[in-house]
Amino acid sequence: MSSNTDNFPHAVVIFGCDSRNIFIKNSYTDNPRITIPTDRATYDAFLQDSNRFRSNHSTFTDNDYIVGSVGYVLEFKWK
Repeated sequence: MSSNTDNFPHAVVIFGCDSRNIFIKNSYTDNPRITIPTDRATYDAFLQDSNRFRSNHSTFTDNDYIVGSVGYVLEFKWK
């Protein structure tokens, strides 16, 4: 599967969530905040079968966002 858009995966910071959405701070200044529905399948589901993913998410386009199922967190504490 290929894309003809200029979308590139990159790391971002999740700064909040509620029961319906994940809120992300984006490093691209033209779109500094991103909202992704919590019920959207992860990138792993896309990798397993991209054609099935697209058929199950018919409105999903190259301009939509998808998150990985694994992430890492750093926590800083005053000592």
